[in-house]
Amino acid sequence: MSLFGFSFSSGIALLILAAVYLAAMRNTTHFAFNRLCLIGILITSLAIPFITLPHFQPRVDGLIEAGDAIQITTDAYYGIQPEFDNIIRIAGIIYIAGVLVMIARTVANLVFITYLHRKSHIASFGGFTVRVHSHNRIHAMSWGGDIYISERLFNSEATELNMILYHENAHRSNYHWIDLLLSNAVLAINWYNPAAWFIQHELIEVHEFEADAIASELSGNKINYQLLLIKKTVGSKFQAIADSLNHSSLKKRITMMMKNRSENSARLRSLALLPAIAVSLVLTNSSCVKDAQKEVSQAESEEIQNSEAIANSASETADTNTLKGKLVAYNETDSDTHVVQMTILKEAGEDVTEFIHAVALHTNYPQEAVDKNIQGRVLVEITVDAKGKITNTKIKQGVHELLDKEAIKAINKVIASGTKFNLTPNNDGQLVASVFVVPIDFKLK
Repeated sequence: MSLFGFSFSSGIALLILAAVYLAAMRNTTHFAFNRLCLIGILITSLAIPFITLPHFQPRVDGLIEAGDAIQITTDAYYGIQPEFDNIIRIAGIIYIAGVLVMIARTVANLVFITYLHRKSHIASFGGFTVRVHSHNRIHAMSWGGDIYISERLFNSEATELNMILYHENAHRSNYHWIDLLLSNAVLAINWYNPAAWFIQHELIEVHEFEADAIASELSGNKINYQLLLIKKTVGSKFQAIADSLNHSSLKKRITMMMKNRSENSARLRSLALLPAIAVSLVLTNSSCVKDAQKEVSQAESEEIQNSEAIANSASETADTNTLKGKLVAYNETDSDTHVVQMTILKEAGEDVTEFIHAVALHTNYPQEAVDKNIQGRVLVEITVDAKGKITNTKIKQGVHELLDKEAIKAINKVIASGTKFNLTPNNDGQLVASVFVVPIDFKLK
């Protein structure tokens, strides 16, 4: 599974779970519990793409028995990459560029925090150990096990400084920085998904609500603490990478401090996430999502040279006669014997005939697929260079991992034997690279 394909499934889960959180839990005051739910949503979105639901296909007695004939039908023809593949490939390039930008954004912030760490000195105040730096426009913040504060703030009025340190120490003590690393990782993978931005924004807000509740209580005066928030809403900050006093909406933070505590029963709303997870699993395991995932994964992983070869040969192969072949192979499950019956159009040429014949002889129906009643058509794309050598194979359209692997395995065995194609020159008399699509139908009697 490619990163693009992974984010496709992960993004579906994020959208569904974020919608449920927004509807059921966003305005409750159980900040620590909400934080755990948001972290759970992020972790679940990363896990769901790896979870495959079992195929619920009824088993009919007598449908598959030892010795039954397993039919494999193949057709071979010239093909040109469809325009849709090019669109997916461009989307894949844009996606990777976005991922790199998000990673660069996070790394840049981490580099500057490292710079602050090296340029700061350790100081103590009111039982707190902090790192004092000279960048006065940067507000107090916490990262890892450290609190960073400017010289100007460190030399400010004692009561005010105490409230700031209460707030930042709450972030530090609750390890909020780990949440931010996780949310940045998910956001890098799903940067195009509004749900990923929403979840990170909610996580940062919950951090602030939690730290505000602790700091206002320790300060002993909520009104003074709220006035401090109003006063300190200016200044630079590291959005989404370090916790700072001036993060999040000031109005909402003050509202949350004044709001009556939600009933304990409000936590039961989180149970709505369970059916949402089930729906996410069903959707990400649906055939349409799996097919789309395979399309984007194949387009993303295709080698650059194959793309160039296809582009160069597209115009030359457009008028080439389609080569078709038909083959029926019987694989007796109780022996190694293969009985082959073949009819193929004369236009295909002996080399194509031999190739299809060889693929049939090397193709076996996986017993596990037989047991699970898995069948269908696998499309394998092979790229042939101008000298007739097969340079690349890939699944163009898969059915199931078991059948896909068997199809690739059979064709690779034929390639390893040194099989070559005698290509027909184009209208200009040139031999050009071509693309064949080999459909292999796995059918159970």
